[in-house]
Amino acid sequence: MAEDYLTPLSIPDGSSGEYSIRRFSYPAGHVFELAHLEHRILGRQESGKVSWPHATYWHELNQGGVRWMLDTPHEQAQHYKSLHGFRGDVLVAGLGIGFAASVLAMRPEVNSVTVVEVSKDVIRLVAPHVREPHKIKVVNNDAMAFLRDQKCHFDFAFFDIWINQTAEVLTDVVCPLRELARGKVSHTPTCWNEDVMRGDVRRKLGLLRSEREHPGIYTPTPMPLWASPFFSWHDKAKPTIGDSANAIEFYSSILGLTGWGDRWIDFCSNFTDRN
Repeated sequence: MAEDYLTPLSIPDGSSGEYSIRRFSYPAGHVFELAHLEHRILGRQESGKVSWPHATYWHELNQGGVRWMLDTPHEQAQHYKSLHGFRGDVLVAGLGIGFAASVLAMRPEVNSVTVVEVSKDVIRLVAPHVREPHKIKVVNNDAMAFLRDQKCHFDFAFFDIWINQTAEVLTDVVCPLRELARGKVSHTPTCWNEDVMRGDVRRKLGLLRSEREHPGIYTPTPMPLWASPFFSWHDKAKPTIGDSANAIEFYSSILGLTGWGDRWIDFCSNFTDRN
C-alpha cells in the first residue's frame, strides 16, 4: 500500500515571481497520516498510515510564503478519491505541482488532460516536469473565464483552485464553477476537498442554531446568505434536536448543487405534512 503514495513527480527547487517549488525529505520510518484530524471530522475522510524503510522526497508549492499544495500521502489520498474512474478527455482546473495532471496522464484510459492555470509563474515552474507531457495541454487562463468561453467538451473534470476549504468557498467558487461546466463536461466535476467544505456547512449551521436557541450564552454571528433558507424553515418549523440534525445533514449535502433550492422546498413541505 505504501508504494502507492510515493510521488511520481520530480521537480527541482526553483522560484518565479511570487511562487516557489521546494523539494524536502522525511527520514526512513516516518509515519504519514492519510487524513488530518480536521478532514476526518469534517470531511469524514478515511484514516490510515503509511511509512517507508528509506528516506522519502516530496514537493511543496508556495506563494509568498503561503503553501498552496504538497504531494505528501494525505494530499495524494484526497486526489485519488476525487480522480477515481476518470477516463477519456479530462479537464483540470489548477496546475498546482502537477500531481493530478500527471496521475491522470499516466492512465491508459485517459486520452488527454487539459489543465487551466491562471499563473504564468506556476506554469513556468511546473509544466516542464509533468509526467506524460504529450497527453497534457496547459492553458494560461482563469478557470471561470475558460469555462464561460469553452466550446470543447470533456468527459470528466477536476477542480482545485483554492487553499481554504470552507462553506464560503463552496458557495462562492465551487458551485459557480460546477454550474459553468454544465453541458461541457459529461460527468459531474469533482472538487478537491468538497467533502470538507460540506462538513464546514454542517459545523456552521450547528453553531448558528446554538446561537439562536441560546442567545444569552453565545455571541451572535452574522447570518451568511447561504444559511438563510435553512433558518427560514428552522425558525418556523421549530424541529426537535433529532429532526434539526437530520435537516442540517440534508441541507449540507445539497447546498449549491443543481436544483438544490427545489429539493430544499420539497424537504420543508414534506416536513410540514408529517408534522
